[in-house]
Amino acid sequence: MSPSSSCADNPVPGVPNCRTEATAAANDAKSGGIQIITIAVRDSSTDLGFLFSLNSTNLGFVTESFEEAELVTDAILGEIDIPCPPS
Repeated sequence: MSPSSSCADNPVPGVPNCRTEATAAANDAKSGGIQIITIAVRDSSTDLGFLFSLNSTNLGFVTESFEEAELVTDAILGEIDIPCPPS
């Protein structure tokens, strides 16, 4: 079973743990020189601590709505010199 087909937040035999998989992927990317930016929409279920653990230092943003998240994303993309999605 691949992580993309099923993923559990709680330990389930044979099912990858989403947080473990996300942390491993983020750490692999960061160790490869990729900077990770997280943009979270705050609500009662958002685990900001976990999301911020995935990003590169000082590259985490919290918004109050998806519209605001889109504005933050657009502002970030305006500051970097790559197309999104990369071609």
